[in-house]
Amino acid sequence: MTEYDNMAQMYIQQMTERHAVNLLEFQRGLQKEMTTKPPKWSRELLEWRRRQHILARQKNYAEAQKIKKIADSLEDKERGSMNTSHAAVFARKEASFRQQQQAELQALLKRIDARRKEHIKQRNLDCKRLLQRNRNVQAVLESKQAVESVKLFSDIKRNLQTSLAMSTRTAGKTQ
Repeated sequence: MTEYDNMAQMYIQQMTERHAVNLLEFQRGLQKEMTTKPPKWSRELLEWRRRQHILARQKNYAEAQKIKKIADSLEDKERGSMNTSHAAVFARKEASFRQQQQAELQALLKRIDARRKEHIKQRNLDCKRLLQRNRNVQAVLESKQAVESVKLFSDIKRNLQTSLAMSTRTAGKTQ
């Protein structure tokens, strides 16, 4: 049973190591996916940037600078909200992935427990069979011994009777 427990521990360890590697790969892939996706700016920000470029082309740099500051602050605000939403999506997907891994681990633990109970049940059945076989063999040997002892006692009794009869005959002839 200790061998079975060692194997079970090895399977659990392998699965947890594999889960850690898979989680890292999942996190990297998710991070890469989120960083490579171009941001979706609001219409308002795009309109401010369009005005800024028009004013810059018209060489109205002072007015373009004012609009650029407005657009930059709006972009910072939108970038912050995007980062927050990306973090929430990332956390939700990661939690879902971890939950899936936890379910896999629980399934493995259930299988291990079921097989352990099966092994114990089989071992108990084997023990009962061996004990019954031992009792049967012991009963057969005891009956053989009883038969042999009866036979031996009858042989001894017969030998004693014949030797007693012979000794009484020889005693009767000598008188």
